[in-house]
Amino acid sequence: MNVWFDDPKKEVVSEEIGDGVILNKDNDGKIIGFEKILVELSRRMVISPVPIEIYFSQS
Repeated sequence: MNVWFDDPKKEVVSEEIGDGVILNKDNDGKIIGFEKILVELSRRMVISPVPIEIYFSQS
């Protein structure tokens, strides 16, 4: 699952912080999104079979 707070094209750095969570940062080091690799569904851990992206606009 990917969640973006800004344009994904601005991503230049991806930093894994643990437990399947990756922070996406822009050129200034600002967090513009995150990715959760393992998603818990129905009490079992699975790799999400369908990409999910959510965009938030600040306007």
